[in-house]
Amino acid sequence: MQCRHAAKIWFGSKLGIRFDIRHVDFTEWLGYAITQLNENDLSYVAAILYNIWFARNQMVFNFHNIGEDMVINNAAISLHEYKKANMDELSTNCTNSKCASKRNKQNQHNYNGNRRQQNMTTTTRWKKPNTGIIKIKCDANLPCEGRWGLGAVCRNSDGELVAAATWVF
Repeated sequence: MQCRHAAKIWFGSKLGIRFDIRHVDFTEWLGYAITQLNENDLSYVAAILYNIWFARNQMVFNFHNIGEDMVINNAAISLHEYKKANMDELSTNCTNSKCASKRNKQNQHNYNGNRRQQNMTTTTRWKKPNTGIIKIKCDANLPCEGRWGLGAVCRNSDGELVAAATWVF
């Protein structure tokens, strides 16, 4: 990995990834991670990736440096908000007493165990698209003069990945 800032973030994350002799190439490691990590760790990888991208854009476009610890913290917060949004959606669709009891226990645990983190979160939440709708997130960058990078991710109403692609022009 050539970016020291990103390497520090990966090492400081809960995954403790050290890009050295074992993991020289990030793309190779990411392929391994996608096939070998459990769903929670893979979601954490996605949150770290997004927050590295966000921090990079803040530096490039706003000249605002976001430190490694803040990137890691923001990733944890955004992942928590994503999971909470999904839990809220699930609890809205769950009406019987067994589900309600389970939901109350989960909410009490979240309140007690994550009070500090919840106080730091914002009211902005990821929302699933309506049934039958595909939500598309996209981004573009200009890494060097005359060369554009584009990317898109498509998710269905269950939040499942439908398609993802990148292009260089």
